[in-house]
Amino acid sequence: MRELDMLLGVLYGDCLGAPYEFSSGPLTGPLQVGPSVFGHPAGHGTDDTETTIAVAQGLGPVKKVV
Repeated sequence: MRELDMLLGVLYGDCLGAPYEFSSGPLTGPLQVGPSVFGHPAGHGTDDTETTIAVAQGLGPVKKVV
């Protein structure tokens, strides 16, 4: 279960951070919800999530949760 929690944490962080990729300076406004700089729709993971999933799959079998 901890493995799933870790993967969900990566996904949530990636989805929330995608609109801010490659931004410089401090974030001083309300949380932006929208597409990433590469056009990923709001709430979707980026290549960072895909890479994390690929590495996790390469580390060994995953128990089906659902």
